[in-house]
Amino acid sequence: MNRFAIIRSAGLVMTVLAGNAGAQDLRLSWGDLQVGFTGTITTGAIMRMQDRNNNLLGKLNVPGQQDLCTSNDCMSLSGDPAPNLLLVNAAGSYSGGNTDNGNLNYDNHDIVAASTRFTPTLSLAYNDWSARFRGILFYDPVNYRFDETHNNTRFQPAHTRRPTSISRRFARGGELREAYISRLFRIADHDVTVTLGNQRITWGESVLTPLNTLNTLGAPDAVMARMPGFELKELYRPVPALSIAGELADGLSAEVFYQWRWDAAIPEPSGSFFSTNDFVGGGRFVTIGLGQYAEDPDSKFKPAGLTGLISQASRTVPISEDAGRPRNGGQYGVQLKYYADSFLGGTEFGAYYANYHSRLPYVSAISANASCTRSGTPGNFVSAFTVCRGFRQSFNPVGLEPAPVDTMKLFLDYPEDIHMLGASFSTNLGPVSLAGEYAFRPNMPLQVHATDVIFAGLAPAFPEQDIPVPANVSGLGTHAPFTIPGHRHIAPDFLSGYRGLSEYGANQLIRGYERFNVGQFSLLGIHVIGPDNPFGADQIQVLAEVSGTQIFGLPSLGALQLEGTGNRSHYSPGADGTGSPTGPDSLRINPTQQRSGAATAFSWGYRLALKSQYSHAIGNINLYPTLILFHDLGGISPATIDNYVAGRKTINAQLDAELTQSLSTGMQYQWFTGGGRNNLRSDRDNLGLYLRLSF
Repeated sequence: MNRFAIIRSAGLVMTVLAGNAGAQDLRLSWGDLQVGFTGTITTGAIMRMQDRNNNLLGKLNVPGQQDLCTSNDCMSLSGDPAPNLLLVNAAGSYSGGNTDNGNLNYDNHDIVAASTRFTPTLSLAYNDWSARFRGILFYDPVNYRFDETHNNTRFQPAHTRRPTSISRRFARGGELREAYISRLFRIADHDVTVTLGNQRITWGESVLTPLNTLNTLGAPDAVMARMPGFELKELYRPVPALSIAGELADGLSAEVFYQWRWDAAIPEPSGSFFSTNDFVGGGRFVTIGLGQYAEDPDSKFKPAGLTGLISQASRTVPISEDAGRPRNGGQYGVQLKYYADSFLGGTEFGAYYANYHSRLPYVSAISANASCTRSGTPGNFVSAFTVCRGFRQSFNPVGLEPAPVDTMKLFLDYPEDIHMLGASFSTNLGPVSLAGEYAFRPNMPLQVHATDVIFAGLAPAFPEQDIPVPANVSGLGTHAPFTIPGHRHIAPDFLSGYRGLSEYGANQLIRGYERFNVGQFSLLGIHVIGPDNPFGADQIQVLAEVSGTQIFGLPSLGALQLEGTGNRSHYSPGADGTGSPTGPDSLRINPTQQRSGAATAFSWGYRLALKSQYSHAIGNINLYPTLILFHDLGGISPATIDNYVAGRKTINAQLDAELTQSLSTGMQYQWFTGGGRNNLRSDRDNLGLYLRLSF
């Protein structure tokens, strides 16, 4: 059918398909039992080819700016705008302190990966029974026992050993991936196949759009996708499920599945080269703040300036990977296919429904403890001073904390019961194979701006109202008048108001996502150019795909912001006066108002792949040059559907060589460009090499 032709052609043009050598199967027979064994050993390395961009680093991680905020935390409780302006005018990213570990760990021309992996596959067949087992073992001496780099050494050494729990995610490990048994039945003259175990369930037609398509059942694996010589079959993890597939009538087929165990996507490990998130992928903590505070894994920080007179809270909060795991059951779906041989010379139509739990993580929170000031009269300093027992100070062991911001907790959350409905088609129009799909999710969870989730979680840690503090209070020493800001002044959030609340109370669950109607389309075409091309190739395969995401009913930015990407602060008025009719206000923690970078209602782009074949180009060596372009044309996708960032381009240029039937090699240059500060990988161009032995 056309669908299978499209998948075969598309697979050939994917740059991630690193080799073209065919494996020599080891096959044995004992009566009706057939045994096959294949394996691949792939080794390679990737080198960084670009200096890091300081504007993508946390502001206090930019060389020379370690002590930018040491004396006053770049804030003022007495109305002085200068400390905040120092922060605003400095190089770097407001959110970079939680996104830049992967950038800091590797310099230009460093080897960023050097993995060797072994992938064995065992297949069994006995009459109508079959079974398949495929595993993977990998080791990367560069990233195992790796010393991570910290530009800011205020609270940690310049180099610390990467936690073993992270190293084992991508530098040394193994897993049995596929493991299933299958039985073919003949029912009413139709073939029906029942499969039980870890298996691949592939839906839809999209090839070069990795997220939010119909092909969403297998969890994506970023670790495998970043290894030298990566193969397309390694991108999605097999699904632990029972599936039944077969013919219902001539031209009509169906597949149903029930997934009995939930599996998460495997994100970029924290601090690995391609990582743009320090707390997803094994990170233990998040630094709250917007550029003012240095990374502080052991919570050594104590507030500076006037804040230090009343508070001793750190700016480090823990994050849990496991607290938001969904239940295992309740994941199922059905796929129907109809082949209309009289429509356009033969067209396959598909219809889909699935109920599943998110494979991708969202950030949710448990709000902080209540400020001790909330036990007194709102806005009254004497009352606050009394109920807080003189406030928490290094010399006051009985004082209570007026701003326990470090008691907030974050966790990775995986929303349950996402409904997906979809349709697809595949056909031929002359020499072009054409296919398309549309996926609609009526309750798709989308990440609320992470800064806003944090602001909502911090609300109970601040006073209900501003508390003016007179000068030279006995017990606080000599000082000028200042103000302890209320929660709506220092860190106003939008999420609580959007949900009809005045604020979240202490220790409450704050889901970090809202559900929307979301549509995703993909349209692709494939054309194979024969030997009569101007480049002298035996053939050139061309694949073009246009795709986009639509969020229906997206609120205005003034009501709620969804997480996008880039240099994030917050949409509330900035301390520098941006977004405020009253001008600068040094009591705000938000340095400057963010007016771009949030997810948009529509985002889209195209992908173009070209692959040429030159047989016997050098003796018996076959060459396969490949070029692929990802170009995002407009809008910004929600954070968990990171398909598009306006202006962003990724270009992969690859040359594979088939040396023998079982030995292949290749090299690839990957160029990240465009998108400005919203493209967090724009300084991570890289060159990769690999060698693969198949047997």
